[in-house]
Amino acid sequence: TVDAREEYSVEVICMAKRDLKAGERLDAMGGFMHYGICENSSVVHKERILVSGLAEGKRLLRDVAKDQPVHWTDVENIPSELDAMETAYFEFVRNQYNDEI
Repeated sequence: TVDAREEYSVEVICMAKRDLKAGERLDAMGGFMHYGICENSSVVHKERILVSGLAEGKRLLRDVAKDQPVHWTDVENIPSELDAMETAYFEFVRNQYNDEI
């Protein structure tokens, strides 16, 4: 979300709807594998949590327990049709936080 200062303040993060197993591929929002909750953008960036809008199609590298956040380190970073969106997202976040992701 962009606030009046034109900075991210809140993101919707990917949370496990059930116990997820390594090798499973995350389904679309509204599916059976994950749900979204709001979290402060600074926490999302610091903890490298996967945002819900970029979760679809990601294959899990490790198990994730029910009601736990899915982190970028939990998923395989594979090429997808979201590459342009992911690139734009990371570029914006890099510029906002002035560091590497």
